[in-house]
Amino acid sequence: MEKKMDQIAGQLDDLLKQEAYVDRSRIPEVDLYMDQVLSFMNEHLRDYARDPENDRILTKTMINNYVKNGILMPPVKKKYSPEHMMILMMIFYLKNFLSIEDIGHILQPVKDAAGIRGRHDSPAARGKGQNVELGSVYEEIFSGLSGNAEVFSEDFRKKLGDAERAFSGADLPEKEKERLKRVYLVCQMSAEIYLNKLLIERMIDAGDFD
Repeated sequence: MEKKMDQIAGQLDDLLKQEAYVDRSRIPEVDLYMDQVLSFMNEHLRDYARDPENDRILTKTMINNYVKNGILMPPVKKKYSPEHMMILMMIFYLKNFLSIEDIGHILQPVKDAAGIRGRHDSPAARGKGQNVELGSVYEEIFSGLSGNAEVFSEDFRKKLGDAERAFSGADLPEKEKERLKRVYLVCQMSAEIYLNKLLIERMIDAGDFD
């Protein structure tokens, strides 16, 4: 089991070596057509896919759905601006565990700050001429992700140690104990995800983003 845990820790190290987000400087400054948007997003976020060779990070249907639900601004003359790209990046990090409606509420303060109007406009933002550059908001939010890498690594390695000690006294074949230890690890990680998701939903329901 220890050898297997070392392999898992090595996989974590490989993931943390990757950029936590796509830096603003790498986002094209020119407007892009749909196919160009899909190509850029799938290329730069491919490593975050479960199956990088076959999974699609973003599709035309997804983008149209975000626009339809008021999360993403409609394209202008079928083109998507750098601001569209930054909002899509934010959606990417939220869409795996939050509903479209919840994502709309969470991202509305970002769009309000940049003066982007949408269906979830807050009363405080309506009619006001906010002019904070969206790129500055994007950088401020995502730069914090890189700083979380070390904390995440330490916490994960603690969970690995706890999993290694679990079921040590169980009267089971070693192979079965190893399988149960991996279940233990997954459940510990899942509980943390669940609690974070629950807190986010409570914040949304309390109107913290209105």
